[in-house]
Amino acid sequence: MQECFTCKNNIMLTHLAEHIATCKCPNGNENSDEWKDSVTQPEDGSSSSDDEAVLMAVELSLQNRMVDEHQQNDMSPSQPTTEICHGEESEPDLETILRRLENQLDAGPPPFSNYINVMRDTVLSSAMRAFSRQNFSPEKRLNVVFVDTENTGEGAVDDGGPTREFFRLMIAELKNSRYFCGPEEVKNLALVSRAVQAGDYRVIGQMLAVSVIHAGITPSFFSERLYSLISHCPTPPADIEEIEDWEVRQMLQKIKNAETLEGAQDAMIEASGILALLGCSTNLRSLHDRDSLVEEAARAYVEGRVKEATEQLTEGLKTLGLADAIKAHPQMLKPLFISGSKPLDVDDILKLFRVNFSCPGSNRRRVENQTVMFWRDWLIEVGESSRPVTLQQILIFASGADKIPPLGFPCKPTIQFLHPEDYGMRIFPEANTCDITLRLPLHASYLQFREKMESGILQSPTFGFA
Repeated sequence: MQECFTCKNNIMLTHLAEHIATCKCPNGNENSDEWKDSVTQPEDGSSSSDDEAVLMAVELSLQNRMVDEHQQNDMSPSQPTTEICHGEESEPDLETILRRLENQLDAGPPPFSNYINVMRDTVLSSAMRAFSRQNFSPEKRLNVVFVDTENTGEGAVDDGGPTREFFRLMIAELKNSRYFCGPEEVKNLALVSRAVQAGDYRVIGQMLAVSVIHAGITPSFFSERLYSLISHCPTPPADIEEIEDWEVRQMLQKIKNAETLEGAQDAMIEASGILALLGCSTNLRSLHDRDSLVEEAARAYVEGRVKEATEQLTEGLKTLGLADAIKAHPQMLKPLFISGSKPLDVDDILKLFRVNFSCPGSNRRRVENQTVMFWRDWLIEVGESSRPVTLQQILIFASGADKIPPLGFPCKPTIQFLHPEDYGMRIFPEANTCDITLRLPLHASYLQFREKMESGILQSPTFGFA
């Protein structure tokens, strides 16, 4: 037995350490050397093996107690805590990731190898030709020149607007090209053997990377499967409906619908040629294996056949480090490639533009106030889908882009007014897509304003003069 100098009770040596951990010292400082000495040293100053055992027990108890209190203090509600795993930094947000990629760009004059001459009915072929140049520099600025059928420029100087327009048209054409297949907004890669041999998929990946980082125009039409493949994430189960080839789809559907083992085996014999090309087994021993075999064949068709094309696409996306960013942050960059982002609404357009008003109280300001009122009322009607134009078309007319880029536009879009004393008699809207300026016409009535706005936007397939 040993007397506890805190409570003066005699405690068994085997229980002393546990007792000390719960017993409070008189002065509240159980960690002091004086208190430890008073507990562990007998009054007569003698030393024994029992005393050494007591000392070890006290030291161990105090160490455990200090660790427990330290942990409790660290996790107390009054102090905010941050969970850090193995020293890793927290996940950066989308804007931070894109800013890092954007910082690689050279803002200097574009070299001649980065000049892109394009006609609106052959945008994709023009892009493939330009991006395949030996000296094309992804980190340098682009100079996009739209050329009409008479081989003359449309008059737009590329300060960003033509580049956005070019990439928007390029992605729209690419989505419906022979390189992709599937529903409108859920595309898988299609296999074009000659394109694989020519390395076209690598060039496509490069074009998409430059589009995202230079212009903020994103290819939001990838399927979940395609994005999983380029981000090196597990892919979802393959569905027969993903197979574009009607004959192959029907053969696999027949195997899946068989109700007997003999019927399934007959269907497999019929599809043996296709299964052999896909590298799938034709040995079916039970109906239990039927569905897994069909899923294996479907996966081989939608993934295995396009493996080399997918690798080329991923290699092209390494341009400016985009593929590495996708692999490191797959969930954060997913909205750039998969449809499902919030559609454009009236509030987005209203918040996007800053109005350049004249001085308050002036006659010009009164006309401008009325025009802004007409503009806001018209946007509400457009947002209700009751007019022949869409909010997307309005944004395209003003900026060249069909949606607001993830990092926003390089400059704040503005609204100006076509005063007759400044511009002459202008009855239709005008836009400068480089500095994103929308100039509104001035009309006495709302109906006139609405008619001229819609007519001007619908009849303007090319740029206004900057």
